[in-house]
Amino acid sequence: HIMIAVPIDSCRVRVLYKYYIATQDREHKPVTDSILSILEVWDSNTQYGVWPSMSSLTERIPRQSKASSRICLASVSTPTLLSVICIWGDGSMKVREFVHPGFYIYQELMPTDWAMDDGTTKVMGYKCRKARLKYGGREWIAWYTPDLPISNGPWKFHGLPGLILKAEDTTGTHRFEAYSLLKGKGLTIDEVSDAGDKKTTRDKFIAHRNKIKLDERYMTKPYYNDDPGAQFLLAPQGIL
Repeated sequence: HIMIAVPIDSCRVRVLYKYYIATQDREHKPVTDSILSILEVWDSNTQYGVWPSMSSLTERIPRQSKASSRICLASVSTPTLLSVICIWGDGSMKVREFVHPGFYIYQELMPTDWAMDDGTTKVMGYKCRKARLKYGGREWIAWYTPDLPISNGPWKFHGLPGLILKAEDTTGTHRFEAYSLLKGKGLTIDEVSDAGDKKTTRDKFIAHRNKIKLDERYMTKPYYNDDPGAQFLLAPQGIL
């Protein structure tokens, strides 16, 4: 397939995040994986992306549970495993996400039903306020700073009166935390697409992704679903 990158706007601000997920390794021992991600903000839209690891295990940090943390470097020059484009005008998101062997595209409304909460903290030296959101079967806590009047954040978070510098679910499974702010002057934001991208709906995509990733074979052989004759092999008409 031919990858196409279409310039869609000029970038104003770039926010770099680390995305942490508490999971298990192949021996079923608890680990926390971390990859780098980036939020690009422009006048009428935003784009958030996560890049695949360009290295193997680079650093291990002990956890209280005597497990480990795997910090993976990422490269913006490699194709994104996930991109979320938020369109402010109609309040929608265009999501492009990879599940081997291909990319899927779906649209949904941006979740904005935030509940303000008491409490403050500091992230990167900025005083942040607290807000809560129920989305995707989880309750999320976000820390945003009014000192940066940008109504955006990592992943699919949007709609608070300030930039979201940290967000985590109440189970401690997922966490996003900003570590750098960059001016985007002179940079162009590209929307990446491929002729092989498959259009679907959010519900169908999540059901498909979970069916693959929750299978016990996924931990030791993540591409098992692409074996000849496998249950999840993509047919010409697709599986969704």
